[in-house]
Amino acid sequence: IDCELIQADVYELDRSRDGQFDIGLITLGTFMWMPDLDDFFAALKPLFRKNGWLFIHEFHPLSEVLRFEQQKRGTRMKLTGSYFKDGATLWTKGLDYFGGKQYDATPTYRFLHKMSDIIEAMVRQGFVIETFCELEEGMKESLYREAQSCPLPRSYTLTASYRPDS
Repeated sequence: IDCELIQADVYELDRSRDGQFDIGLITLGTFMWMPDLDDFFAALKPLFRKNGWLFIHEFHPLSEVLRFEQQKRGTRMKLTGSYFKDGATLWTKGLDYFGGKQYDATPTYRFLHKMSDIIEAMVRQGFVIETFCELEEGMKESLYREAQSCPLPRSYTLTASYRPDS
């Protein structure tokens, strides 16, 4: 098929592209950098044609407040913060995903958005949720092999269509 792929800052897109896209893709680690999801989806929605389709594969917010620690008797899960936390969190550590080593990084701010925050922001901006699937798998399993049997969602997929008249 004839298609064009664009990787860009959604807040700095050329508005001449509005209404030209049938499909949008949001991948792992996007939402944590967005301070306001309403602003994010408001910036995204003009790009879509009516009934355009959005596919999201993202870390589950629970995976941001649960950590796995190696202990003498195996790996244990630990609650490290509130799922209901508002506001920014200062982040000063980087992570080598292949080696599993942390390092000092340029300070940045991350945001934890509950699942309801994500879904409600989408709906307010005219997206209609079509599918939602929570998954036990996530990218972080490469760091914690024993965590693969954790019975909690670590990522999810969500599809939605853009219906401005809904």
